[in-house]
Amino acid sequence: MNATANGRLAAACILTLAFLASIACAMNPPHLEGTASTATSADTFWVPPKEAAPAKAEAPESSIPKELADAQHHWSLVDVVDVALRNSPATRAAWEDARAAAAHYGSVRGSYWPDVEVDGNWVRAKSTASPTTPFLPVAISTYGPSAALNYLLYDFGGREASVAAARQALIAADFGHNAALQDTVYQVEAAYFQYMAAKALLVAEQSNLQDAQTQLDAANERHTVGVATIADVLQAKTALSRAQLALQQTQGTIQSTRGALAAAMGLPADTAYDIEDVPKDTQVKPFNEAVESLIKAAVSQRPDLAAARAEAEKASAHVREVQARQYPSITASGAVARTYYEGYGFNGDSYSAGVFIRIPVFSGLSKSYDTLEARSQAEATKARTEGLEKQVIFQVWDAFYAHKTAMQKVETTSDLLASATQSREVALARYKAGVGSLLDLMAADSALADARSQRIGAWFDYFTSLVRLAHDTGLLGLGGKNPFVDQTPAPEVKP
Repeated sequence: MNATANGRLAAACILTLAFLASIACAMNPPHLEGTASTATSADTFWVPPKEAAPAKAEAPESSIPKELADAQHHWSLVDVVDVALRNSPATRAAWEDARAAAAHYGSVRGSYWPDVEVDGNWVRAKSTASPTTPFLPVAISTYGPSAALNYLLYDFGGREASVAAARQALIAADFGHNAALQDTVYQVEAAYFQYMAAKALLVAEQSNLQDAQTQLDAANERHTVGVATIADVLQAKTALSRAQLALQQTQGTIQSTRGALAAAMGLPADTAYDIEDVPKDTQVKPFNEAVESLIKAAVSQRPDLAAARAEAEKASAHVREVQARQYPSITASGAVARTYYEGYGFNGDSYSAGVFIRIPVFSGLSKSYDTLEARSQAEATKARTEGLEKQVIFQVWDAFYAHKTAMQKVETTSDLLASATQSREVALARYKAGVGSLLDLMAADSALADARSQRIGAWFDYFTSLVRLAHDTGLLGLGGKNPFVDQTPAPEVKP
């Protein structure tokens, strides 16, 4: 073998090895810029390159009415709902979904109109010489306008079904927007009452602290005159510390519920605001609605249920649309054109028109399976709608009796607070007179503190149950409008 052959063999070997090496490299995961594509092992973090870090999305600026931006202004329930509806991402997204569905409905309705297209062209062409055309090659430029029209004449209801499906999708999206509005109002009102309840509880805890201090003062007086032991003083100090701890916990709860209300309004938790003080004129409103009438109202007016029904109608229309694809379709089309021959000074016109029938013959049974799929999806949507209707009925039933229970709790806790207050006054007087024990006074204080807490909880459970009942029946309006009550003030909290 000569040197040339050896050189060629060596070059072939080198090329082969390089090719195999490139294949081996290709089998490994590719590297990202400046880092490995994956972590080095299962128990280590993957370190992303700097440019892989997602860009920080700019949060939309919160919208607060000018009159509410004043730090001295205390927001009412109507104010809170207004701010929430201005800033809620859920309502904004639902509204945009509805707008998109409206645009899609308009687009699908365009199928009722002919498709018209106007074109213009300029072409430079050269023909090759041949024995039959010895004077070629010839180069020529042509230009001119053309127009074409296509129109679907008949397709066994497929077009109508497509439009009907788009219409039902729009109705479902609009009802979905209504449901998002009601959900937002319900959530922000519930958060409002939780914050107000925490503020009311703080007032009660302050009263409990004063009672514990009075208890300690009485124990110190009795110990000073020698009619009580140091054990009474220590027990009273313990009760005072517990009251202070409960007060501190409530102060923390206030900040938490305040932040939760801000979040429900679509605001940062550190937004400077406060709500109205607890009003003093509160009465339980009579409630004479029958649960059957509320269930009937919910079944007919709940927006989420209406949206589900529209989705079921959309699925049924889609079945008709898919079925129509198996049948023939008839279309009409026409075209006109004028061609100018550059340099020759003349032009030519052309046109065409026709009616065409398209008959599907065989497509691997795909259209049959498409129809079967659409029917099954329609049945599934119908079943989910039926399930939602039963769930709505239960929600109204549960909300109705929860409201009834809340009304009863308000009345019961009113009596409980009155009796606990009297019991505490008697126990304190007996202890100061030396005929009662500290344990009796501490038990009376504890019962009074519990009664205050129960009273506050009962009132705000009552208000929340009203909002929930209006929401679950689909009657909750904007601005906190509730058909079951003229207004929903908070209770008077007595020390």
